[in-house]
Amino acid sequence: MKLSFFILLFCCILQLVLAEDIPKCKCVNPAKNCDKLPPCACDQLPQCGKAIFRTKNSCDVKPNNETIANCNKIHFSKNLNNELGCPDGTKAWPLMFIWEIEYLPVDLDGFPRNAYRINNGTPPTIHAIKGDWVLIPVINNIDKQVEGKEGEFEPTTIHWHGVTMRGVERETERNETEQPGTPFMDGVPGINQCAIPGHENQGKNIFYYFFQFVDSGTYWYHSHFETQLADGLAGIMVVKDCEDINRVKNLNDYGLSYNETDDWDENLVSVQDWFHKDGDLENTVEENFIKYINASDLVTVENPFDNTRFYIPNEPVPNSGLISGKNGVFKTNNGDKLKRFHFVAGKTYRLRLINMSAMTMYNFAIDNHTFEIIEVEGMLVERNKAFSTANFTELPINTGQRYSILVNANQKSGVYWMRFNSIGCYRDPGTNPPELRAIVDYDNSDAVPPDSVHQNQTEYCKDLPINALIPYCGKNHNDPTYTLFCKPPPCRNGAIYNMTIILDTTYGFIGKIDDNDPWEQNVAGFLSPEIRSTYLDHKWTHVKNNTFLEVLKLSNDPKPKSWDKSFNAYNLNEAKVVDVFFNNIDPLEHPIHLHGHFFYVLGVGNNIKFYSLNEVNPIQRDTLTVPSRGWAQIRFVVNNPGVWPMHCHIDWHLGVGMLAQFVELGRSDAAKIFTKGENKPPKEWCEACPKHAEGYCAV
Repeated sequence: MKLSFFILLFCCILQLVLAEDIPKCKCVNPAKNCDKLPPCACDQLPQCGKAIFRTKNSCDVKPNNETIANCNKIHFSKNLNNELGCPDGTKAWPLMFIWEIEYLPVDLDGFPRNAYRINNGTPPTIHAIKGDWVLIPVINNIDKQVEGKEGEFEPTTIHWHGVTMRGVERETERNETEQPGTPFMDGVPGINQCAIPGHENQGKNIFYYFFQFVDSGTYWYHSHFETQLADGLAGIMVVKDCEDINRVKNLNDYGLSYNETDDWDENLVSVQDWFHKDGDLENTVEENFIKYINASDLVTVENPFDNTRFYIPNEPVPNSGLISGKNGVFKTNNGDKLKRFHFVAGKTYRLRLINMSAMTMYNFAIDNHTFEIIEVEGMLVERNKAFSTANFTELPINTGQRYSILVNANQKSGVYWMRFNSIGCYRDPGTNPPELRAIVDYDNSDAVPPDSVHQNQTEYCKDLPINALIPYCGKNHNDPTYTLFCKPPPCRNGAIYNMTIILDTTYGFIGKIDDNDPWEQNVAGFLSPEIRSTYLDHKWTHVKNNTFLEVLKLSNDPKPKSWDKSFNAYNLNEAKVVDVFFNNIDPLEHPIHLHGHFFYVLGVGNNIKFYSLNEVNPIQRDTLTVPSRGWAQIRFVVNNPGVWPMHCHIDWHLGVGMLAQFVELGRSDAAKIFTKGENKPPKEWCEACPKHAEGYCAV
């Protein structure tokens, strides 16, 4: 890589501006929010589909490929000239979006409140082709003051959930010629980024996210700052691959007829729990985790480390929920306001299911319909016929998880309930969020199904049984998917990291870090027997430093940094294969997400006495449910230099410190490349970390 991202981008756009042979057109959908960017920046942003800015509504301009080829061949995908041979309408151009984040009044379920919006609307869906690069200038204009700090407004970040930030697709062996990834674009404050400053810092309240989609599949993005996710700052990403389109067609052993074009813009099914009070971290923790009013509201938990008992109150329970952004709580007079999916009899539909909730695990079903599961978080899978000879009727999906399913529209007419329900997944067995519903409509009508009760057949609060799905391996060994997904997982030649999941809010406080320390944080780890998760008034997300920056500073030091225990950081210094074993002593299931990787799910269970691992054909994913008082074991390859969090995806639990960090290959040549020349992070990355990052970014 010879030029920095932004020097290269400027070079590319400058050539576009000066080129006389680029055709002009009347722009149908000009780039939004140009007036909110720094001076001159808007002049550098293509507004009419010129090579970089691609949306379905923008002008279809065919740029002079020779003029920009030299720029694109380095940073942008080979898709520029449509080398994938995708069908018409799926051209793979590099993408650019301009996002302004605000905190605005909304009424999504009949209850007015404020929520986070992008460009004054629902956070948009990103459609991309495998190999696309994306550039997203994010402008932080959140008009929500930091509690107790007059004149200071909320920072933010965006995490791209499931995007590994590598330069090559999953499980590809690293080599010397591999294009460096972008680990500094992962979007986690205090770990691999300093947060985007509040809007009182005009001119500095913007960050340019820039990365490549190297894996196809169903993904999503969300804020990683405190509990902004709970208040709506989340959206969907769909990455397609022509080869995957053909592979999906080969999954039709079940008599299903499927056309990929049916779901290019439709049939995305997101689910979110929704609260009528904002998810402010400090208030939530004060009211639910510290101030105990009624002893009867507390749950008693055994502490295995000192045989004592402690108490944990219930987490906040959502008031309602959203399906694809619309109210999902059915009442006798609101059926016309529910989300409606239109089916045609005899067709098969690929539905992409995404749980974007702050906490709630749901069980998905469509009345009178069956389905097959074909994708788990970017990995093609199929039903294990040795496990079940029948199609699926239900699917549990936890926060952070995604699935693609093929639904056979086998009804001739009528309307049917699509359901998301959650029973027994909160500490108090009698506390259940409302069931969410949408309507599957064969008649393109306004009809509403009769009210009815669905009896779940799937075990509550757990992922599907580990042997229910297996990797899709193609029809023969020549299928490229076979070598990618269907090899047994590599043998472990590194450590097994034993993580104990515990939420203890009454044990005691870890000492507060001095205000003059640039870290200004307390990352109280939950995945360690030595550290108890507890909330302090000193929020770790307000840091002015980050772990990745410390790695850059010490990359030439032969000795790995000995991290403070409160960081819960683990140095993975060698390119090995490691396992993580989770022992959940908490009476609640926990969805664990690992950044920067897809991991093999080797084993999951309730009783360690029945411990067994699948090291033959496990699926891979990035978010796993560890059962209540149960265990799980995962495996991943240490091959992605960076600092990668692993945490519970329940917003309240992450907010009080349920997180560990893997400092991966921090002393390797692969990591040192980010300290040299134009391979450094962009200057905006350092500007967000005042006084602590000078000299570590490209200029």
